[in-house]
Amino acid sequence: MVGAIIVSGGRGRRMGSEIPKQYLKLDGQPVLIHTLRVFDEADGIDTIVLVLAKEEWEAFRNLPYKFRKTIHLAEGGVERQDSVRNGLDKLAEIGKPEIVFVHDGARPLITKEIITDGLDCYQAHGDCACGVVPKDTIKVRGADGYAVKTLDRKELFA
Repeated sequence: MVGAIIVSGGRGRRMGSEIPKQYLKLDGQPVLIHTLRVFDEADGIDTIVLVLAKEEWEAFRNLPYKFRKTIHLAEGGVERQDSVRNGLDKLAEIGKPEIVFVHDGARPLITKEIITDGLDCYQAHGDCACGVVPKDTIKVRGADGYAVKTLDRKELFA
Protein backbone atom coordinates (compact mmCIF):
# COMPACT_ATOMS: atom_id res chain seq x y z
CA MET A 1 0.00 0.00 0.00
CA VAL A 2 1.13 3.53 -0.79
CA GLY A 3 -0.20 6.22 1.53
CA ALA A 4 -0.16 9.99 1.33
CA ILE A 5 -0.29 12.26 4.35
CA ILE A 6 -1.37 15.78 3.48
CA VAL A 7 -0.52 18.05 6.41
CA SER A 8 -2.80 21.06 6.35
CA GLY A 9 -2.90 22.60 9.78
CA GLY A 10 -1.28 25.93 8.95
CA ARG A 11 -3.05 29.13 9.87
CA GLY A 12 -1.41 31.52 7.41
CA ARG A 13 -0.25 33.88 10.17
CA ARG A 14 2.99 34.77 8.38
CA MET A 15 0.89 35.73 5.37
CA GLY A 16 -1.21 38.01 7.56
CA SER A 17 -4.38 36.29 6.40
CA GLU A 18 -7.50 35.74 8.48
CA ILE A 19 -8.23 32.70 6.31
CA PRO A 20 -5.94 29.65 6.68
CA LYS A 21 -3.76 29.51 3.55
CA GLN A 22 -5.10 26.10 2.47
CA TYR A 23 -8.55 27.70 2.05
CA LEU A 24 -7.44 30.71 0.02
CA LYS A 25 -8.77 30.58 -3.52
CA LEU A 26 -6.60 29.64 -6.48
CA ASP A 27 -8.35 29.64 -9.85
CA GLY A 28 -11.70 29.75 -8.03
CA GLN A 29 -11.04 26.75 -5.75
CA PRO A 30 -9.42 26.46 -2.30
CA VAL A 31 -5.70 25.63 -2.53
CA LEU A 32 -6.36 22.43 -0.55
CA ILE A 33 -8.62 21.06 -3.30
CA HIS A 34 -5.89 21.58 -5.90
CA THR A 35 -3.38 19.74 -3.70
CA LEU A 36 -5.67 16.84 -2.81
CA ARG A 37 -6.90 16.43 -6.39
CA VAL A 38 -3.40 15.51 -7.59
CA PHE A 39 -3.05 12.75 -4.98
CA ASP A 40 -6.65 11.66 -5.56
CA GLU A 41 -6.01 11.25 -9.30
CA ALA A 42 -2.54 9.65 -8.96
CA ASP A 43 -2.77 5.96 -9.80
CA GLY A 44 0.10 5.06 -7.46
CA ILE A 45 -1.56 6.43 -4.30
CA ASP A 46 -3.86 4.00 -2.49
CA THR A 47 -4.79 5.89 0.67
CA ILE A 48 -4.91 9.58 1.60
CA VAL A 49 -4.85 10.98 5.13
CA LEU A 50 -5.57 14.67 5.54
CA VAL A 51 -4.28 16.15 8.78
CA LEU A 52 -6.35 19.13 9.90
CA ALA A 53 -7.28 20.90 13.11
CA LYS A 54 -10.36 19.09 14.39
CA GLU A 55 -12.43 22.28 14.21
CA GLU A 56 -11.81 22.35 10.43
CA TRP A 57 -13.09 18.85 9.68
CA GLU A 58 -16.62 20.01 8.97
CA ALA A 59 -15.37 22.83 6.68
CA PHE A 60 -13.37 20.23 4.74
CA ARG A 61 -16.38 17.95 4.42
CA ASN A 62 -18.32 20.89 2.97
CA LEU A 63 -15.78 21.77 0.28
CA PRO A 64 -17.34 21.87 -3.20
CA TYR A 65 -15.44 18.90 -4.64
CA LYS A 66 -16.03 15.15 -4.65
CA PHE A 67 -12.91 13.02 -4.46
CA ARG A 68 -12.62 9.55 -6.02
CA LYS A 69 -10.71 8.14 -3.08
CA THR A 70 -11.77 8.26 0.55
CA ILE A 71 -9.96 11.05 2.38
CA HIS A 72 -9.31 9.91 5.96
CA LEU A 73 -9.00 12.66 8.56
CA ALA A 74 -6.45 12.90 11.37
CA GLU A 75 -6.16 15.64 13.95
CA GLY A 76 -3.39 18.18 13.61
CA GLY A 77 -0.76 18.44 16.32
CA VAL A 78 0.98 21.33 18.04
CA GLU A 79 3.97 21.17 15.66
CA ARG A 80 4.25 19.84 12.11
CA GLN A 81 6.11 16.75 13.35
CA ASP A 82 3.17 15.99 15.69
CA SER A 83 0.78 16.31 12.76
CA VAL A 84 2.87 13.95 10.63
CA ARG A 85 2.93 11.45 13.53
CA ASN A 86 -0.87 11.66 13.79
CA GLY A 87 -1.10 11.03 10.04
CA LEU A 88 1.22 8.02 10.33
CA ASP A 89 -0.88 6.65 13.19
CA LYS A 90 -4.04 7.01 11.08
CA LEU A 91 -2.35 5.24 8.15
CA ALA A 92 -1.33 2.41 10.49
CA GLU A 93 -5.00 2.02 11.53
CA ILE A 94 -6.01 1.69 7.87
CA GLY A 95 -3.22 -0.72 6.91
CA LYS A 96 0.55 -0.88 6.96
CA PRO A 97 1.83 1.21 4.04
CA GLU A 98 5.11 0.29 2.37
CA ILE A 99 5.58 3.83 1.10
CA VAL A 100 4.37 7.12 2.60
CA PHE A 101 4.35 10.48 0.87
CA VAL A 102 4.19 13.52 3.18
CA HIS A 103 3.09 16.74 1.53
CA ASP A 104 1.93 20.20 2.60
CA GLY A 105 -1.72 20.94 1.82
CA ALA A 106 -0.86 24.55 0.96
CA ARG A 107 1.55 23.50 -1.82
CA PRO A 108 -0.74 22.87 -4.80
CA LEU A 109 1.91 22.68 -7.53
CA ILE A 110 2.70 19.00 -6.93
CA THR A 111 2.11 16.94 -10.09
CA LYS A 112 1.25 13.32 -10.83
CA GLU A 113 4.65 13.12 -12.55
CA ILE A 114 6.45 14.10 -9.35
CA ILE A 115 4.53 11.39 -7.49
CA THR A 116 5.37 8.82 -10.18
CA ASP A 117 9.04 9.87 -10.15
CA GLY A 118 9.03 9.51 -6.35
CA LEU A 119 7.62 5.98 -6.60
CA ASP A 120 10.19 5.09 -9.27
CA CYS A 121 12.99 6.49 -7.10
CA TYR A 122 11.77 4.44 -4.14
CA GLN A 123 11.69 1.28 -6.26
CA ALA A 124 15.25 1.91 -7.47
CA HIS A 125 16.84 3.08 -4.20
CA GLY A 126 14.59 2.14 -1.27
CA ASP A 127 13.83 5.73 -0.29
CA CYS A 128 13.23 9.11 -1.84
CA ALA A 129 12.81 12.80 -1.11
CA CYS A 130 11.20 14.93 -3.80
CA GLY A 131 12.12 18.59 -4.03
CA VAL A 132 13.24 21.44 -6.21
CA VAL A 133 16.38 23.48 -6.76
CA PRO A 134 15.87 26.74 -4.82
CA LYS A 135 15.57 29.98 -6.75
CA ASP A 136 16.82 32.15 -3.86
CA THR A 137 20.46 33.03 -3.34
CA ILE A 138 21.55 31.23 -0.18
CA LYS A 139 24.40 32.60 1.93
CA VAL A 140 26.38 31.03 4.76
CA ARG A 141 26.66 33.44 7.66
CA GLY A 142 29.81 33.54 9.76
CA ALA A 143 30.01 33.96 13.55
CA ASP A 144 30.26 37.74 13.07
CA GLY A 145 26.93 37.79 11.20
CA TYR A 146 28.42 38.59 7.79
CA ALA A 147 28.14 36.40 4.72
CA VAL A 148 31.20 34.22 4.20
CA LYS A 149 30.04 32.09 1.28
CA THR A 150 27.35 31.87 -1.37
CA LEU A 151 26.07 28.34 -1.89
CA ASP A 152 25.68 26.98 -5.42
CA ARG A 153 21.93 26.51 -6.04
CA LYS A 154 22.63 23.61 -8.40
CA GLU A 155 23.93 21.67 -5.41
CA LEU A 156 20.92 22.45 -3.18
CA PHE A 157 17.55 20.84 -2.80
CA ALA A 158 14.45 22.25 -1.06
